[in-house]
Amino acid sequence: MNGELFTPDPMKNLLTLIVLLVIISCNEKSRGQSYNIKGYKNVFIGDFRCGVFIPPSYDASKKYPLVIYLHGHSDTTTWNFGWYHEPAALADPVILLTPKCPASQTGGWGNSWTSEISPMMKKTFEMIERIKKEYNVDEERIYIHGTSMGAIGTFGLIQKFPDMFTAGYAVCGWGNPEIGPQLAKVPFWIFHGSDDDVVPVQGSRGVYKAVMDLGGKQIRYTEFSGVKHNAWEYVEDKKSIPGCWHNGRANLRIAHQIKYQAFA
Repeated sequence: MNGELFTPDPMKNLLTLIVLLVIISCNEKSRGQSYNIKGYKNVFIGDFRCGVFIPPSYDASKKYPLVIYLHGHSDTTTWNFGWYHEPAALADPVILLTPKCPASQTGGWGNSWTSEISPMMKKTFEMIERIKKEYNVDEERIYIHGTSMGAIGTFGLIQKFPDMFTAGYAVCGWGNPEIGPQLAKVPFWIFHGSDDDVVPVQGSRGVYKAVMDLGGKQIRYTEFSGVKHNAWEYVEDKKSIPGCWHNGRANLRIAHQIKYQAFA
């Protein structure tokens, strides 16, 4: 199998664990309370909650990329993404949606084995349409990414709507190899830890191989040696989205997307 294999620094693993413990100790603020991030707010459709970030420099005369982040199971923490701050908020301003899926919703964000759209994903699409009506979204630059359950949902969205997304990436997810033809159409980066004991790495290897077997040239796979179900902690070390993302429509940097610090 082709792809990149990285062996993380043990000391860095320790530092990352310390940071993660700090993150876990930070409780999410209550409904409707300000997170003190300019441009960020919670928007509701009934009981469905979605974090919505509009860059403070928003200009209705300009089109903005739309980024959708799908979180993992029960991880409804509102992450303090780098996109919320300078320099990203000025250099690469985006509209960012972070929908929240309660743990009680066993269908999560859906998957790539069925044509059905999960209830929470249907609500997310309602929110996307709402944001499109209220803001100037560039429909040629819609990006999807997710971790764990969110990565599984990301593969599911590519399966069902391959022409909707400009690019995407999935961290420690599981994709149906049969979606190879759809995934081959979309610039995509897959990340996984080789020792993942929650979502086995075969779930990423298989779908990556399926795309490569079709001659796919827009996909990239990075596997972190010895890493378990926390590959997202290493993704932030990657400096940029692969060249296939830089297709004249956007230049989005992973450093802006992955910043694992919960709101205090």
